Amino acid sequence: MNRELFLGNTEETMDSNAIKAFLEQNMRMVGLDMEEKWGLGGTVPLIKSCRLTGKFAFLEMRSCEEAANCLNLNGIPYENKNLALKRPSKYTGVITTHGDWDDILAKVMSGEIVVKGQGQQAAVAAIGDGGGGSVGVGVQQEENETKTNVLQLTHMVTTEDLANETEFAEILEETADEANTFGKVVKVVIPRAGEYATKIFIEFDGEESCAKAKLNLGGRTFDGNVVGATYFSVVEYEGKVKGLA
Repeated sequence: MNRELFLGNTEETMDSNAIKAFLEQNMRMVGLDMEEKWGLGGTVPLIKSCRLTGKFAFLEMRSCEEAANCLNLNGIPYENKNLALKRPSKYTGVITTHGDWDDILAKVMSGEIVVKGQGQQAAVAAIGDGGGGSVGVGVQQEENETKTNVLQLTHMVTTEDLANETEFAEILEETADEANTFGKVVKVVIPRAGEYATKIFIEFDGEESCAKAKLNLGGRTFDGNVVGATYFSVVEYEGKVKGLA
């Protein structure tokens, strides 16, 4: 019982193995696992089972300590939902204190938590991108990225947000104002339909400004979601996106 957790806000269409892999990988990346103590080297699953039943699931962790640590993922975005992690109603063990996913993000951004296996812990982006089983903490390795002067932001707006002309104009203006704090903005494009719908594209006057915006905007929590920030191909932007404004 002390190793079991309740997982709420799931959907019947979700896959239990994908949820398990998603939570495991995020725990490992932000240091909530206890590999050094157990000395298991990843050979024993961090989450032994995920029993999914429609709107909720039950997780069985491999240790009581890691069950307590996993509670810190409460609120993590997954497939357009914010998963709810808590103790089962029948839990009678020790009540442990814990934070939530927003607390984890704040500590990663401040450098208090260094994401495992990555050299640029400050460049956090694309957290909870909505893909089944996708990694929650998408830390971008600057040395392996091709920098451009175009930034793509995700998880900031919905089709409903963009349907109203007044609200759409306000979003464009507010985005440009915020982006201008990192450098000169040439153009902001927010497609309302098609393959790029609801993604925000910011064209800067140079790569340095774009890099600064990426570093500062990626990983922010916005309306319950975490903003993803990635460099975008200039060729694709010029050929397919820029004209959608």
